[in-house]
Amino acid sequence: MTDYVVLESFEALQSAVKSWRTKPVVALDTEFVRTRTFYPNLGLLQVFDGEMTFIVDPFIIDDLAPLADLMLDESVLKVLHACSEDIELIDRVLGVLPSHVWDTQIAAQFAGESNAIGLAKLVEQSLGVTLPKDQTQSDWLARPLTPQQLLYAAEDVHYLYDVYLGQRKLLDEKNLSDWVLEDTALQVASSLPPAPDDYYQRLRGGWPLKGERLWLLAQLASWREQTARQLNLPRGFVIKDPLLIAIAERPPSSPRQLSAIKGMPQAFVRKYASAVMGMVRASQTVERDHLPERIAGPLPSAGIEQMKAAKKLVAQIAEQLGLPSEVVAKRKPMEQMLRSGLFSGQYDIPKFFSGWRKERVALPLIDCFEQVRLGHLDES
Repeated sequence: MTDYVVLESFEALQSAVKSWRTKPVVALDTEFVRTRTFYPNLGLLQVFDGEMTFIVDPFIIDDLAPLADLMLDESVLKVLHACSEDIELIDRVLGVLPSHVWDTQIAAQFAGESNAIGLAKLVEQSLGVTLPKDQTQSDWLARPLTPQQLLYAAEDVHYLYDVYLGQRKLLDEKNLSDWVLEDTALQVASSLPPAPDDYYQRLRGGWPLKGERLWLLAQLASWREQTARQLNLPRGFVIKDPLLIAIAERPPSSPRQLSAIKGMPQAFVRKYASAVMGMVRASQTVERDHLPERIAGPLPSAGIEQMKAAKKLVAQIAEQLGLPSEVVAKRKPMEQMLRSGLFSGQYDIPKFFSGWRKERVALPLIDCFEQVRLGHLDES
């Protein structure tokens, strides 16, 4: 059974943070609820410093500001697992993005594990320990917490630290630890929700739209994003993605036409018809130089051939590096790089391909894209 200490006061948290900042490594975990809200709601934050497990309860200590100093301390490595939502939560609660982070899920990929292995399975495979699963769906916002909940939370972060130690030893021997840190930093930087004005780009079903209808979709998506954040509701609770696209495809000329769109919730019409119709009217006078960037559609035939060749090259590079192909290159940034030079031959390198991937992966991929592109032009 894992021993743990529940911190009881702001002063105790300050003292604990001061101690944690003398450690080279701490493991962090959070328990939260995010079933009917836009933002995750913090239930607990757990820290294991190599000697003792500490539980920080925001219902006991409502000022967690001292934790920001730990998150920003470059001298302390913060170990998390599948850190994306934890990072979003930390930013929400503390207003900072942690620096110097090791994600054990990312490290597991470098060690040859599956692409999205869960912590319980990783602990079992790495340490031979079976973590209980009976508290996975607990209500972490209910009080008082049960002893079983507290033990579950404490064990997660305790064994997370031990998983890290094994990973670090293995990946140091393979000279891959710095790559894990680079990839984790990329994950941290991409963990926050996109800017509201950029969210429309995630609505891939809207790729045929252009002109004023694309502008309308971008405005609707930005408005929905801001509304969801303001009300702290999941985006789909405001209005679902396909309905945003349906409005933009055939802009309604009246609330009655808005109401007639298949699947349109009447509660949405009653509450938001005025806002939607205002955006529809504004779209009719938008100037061409204010139109947003198009949403990427299906690749043309030449691009499909380039991607096929690129996948083969990635497989070869992965074999040479002794890494899984999905670690070496992911489809989305690879396609993003391809599209940037699809017709011009001038390719932009996305952030994903910066760092260790630039010389080893990005530049060979650009050569591959260009050879196929020029060959296709010659054939035509």
